[in-house]
Amino acid sequence: MRPSSRLDLLLAPSEPTAPPELALIRSLVVDGVLHPDGTPGPSAHALVPFRRWRLEEPGGLTLWANRQGGFSVTCPSCGANVVRTFSAAWTDGRRNPSPPQHTCPTCGAVRPLHTLTFRPAAAFAHWALVLAEVEHSALSAGAERRWPELARMVIVLRRG
Repeated sequence: MRPSSRLDLLLAPSEPTAPPELALIRSLVVDGVLHPDGTPGPSAHALVPFRRWRLEEPGGLTLWANRQGGFSVTCPSCGANVVRTFSAAWTDGRRNPSPPQHTCPTCGAVRPLHTLTFRPAAAFAHWALVLAEVEHSALSAGAERRWPELARMVIVLRRG
């Protein structure tokens, strides 16, 4: 994929098995942030200025990340770089019905993949709310207070 000037902001749940946050989406529509036709509502700036939105549900557990690589994955227990073992665990885990697990090669900690530390942020989920072509990479001040459901989301930036 080639670099792009388009930036998408994805809101994905912090827990991989969480169902789509339809209450949040309804609230954003009622509050004028999202228009049902996939465009921004008149109050879009209360969240983050964007050009269009959609709910993506790819049909299985997905790693929502920046798409261009270059992210680090570390063990939250010892801080070791675990990119190589993470990649193997994710590949193997996608073939199994149980949630993917990771064993740190440095400290031996066993934990679900979604609890590793990703920089930039990444999330494992069955869905994400995509705000396409955002004007900046952070939610507006006060957005989490206004919509508390956002505190349960991971913000992932993706070049489009």
